[in-house]
Amino acid sequence: MRHLNLDYRQDHRLVRYSAYLMLFISLVLSIVLLMHYSHVSHENENLTALIEKIEGKALPNRTTSSGAELNLEQQKELIVFSNQIVNKLNLPWADLFDSLGKAHSDEVALLGIEPNIKKGVVKLNGEARNFKAMFDFMRDLNKKSGMTKVYLIEHKVNEQDPDRPIHFTLEASWTNKS
Repeated sequence: MRHLNLDYRQDHRLVRYSAYLMLFISLVLSIVLLMHYSHVSHENENLTALIEKIEGKALPNRTTSSGAELNLEQQKELIVFSNQIVNKLNLPWADLFDSLGKAHSDEVALLGIEPNIKKGVVKLNGEARNFKAMFDFMRDLNKKSGMTKVYLIEHKVNEQDPDRPIHFTLEASWTNKS
């Protein structure tokens, strides 16, 4: 008969040391990753500032290092930029949404609204279940919402979708009532 050696008291030192080694390696790796993230984040901020400066989107400083005032060209740019922001904030969004709500349809979903106050038009991007729903929506915009001159700019049938919805772009004349 063969001799059987049973060891009920196993030595777990090797397992314990390997666990400590893995913990140490993960801590070192975490520290290295944090340092790398900090470096990349700082570099990203610098590049973003450089891009804004190159594109001219960064606002000019109010004074230069010598304490001189803004030159005339910088003042004009600042005024134009400020006026653009004020115009966007003063857009009568509530009136526009009320007008669009009057032409509500369960078969049409609006995906985008692009108002242009200067031209008095609004461009609508949407999706309709079928052509009838799209044309009904256009008719309702023209009659119920107070928008005029509703034109279909483009449309496309999504052949890959089994329901074959129609993606469309409309343009309508819209005037603010307030």
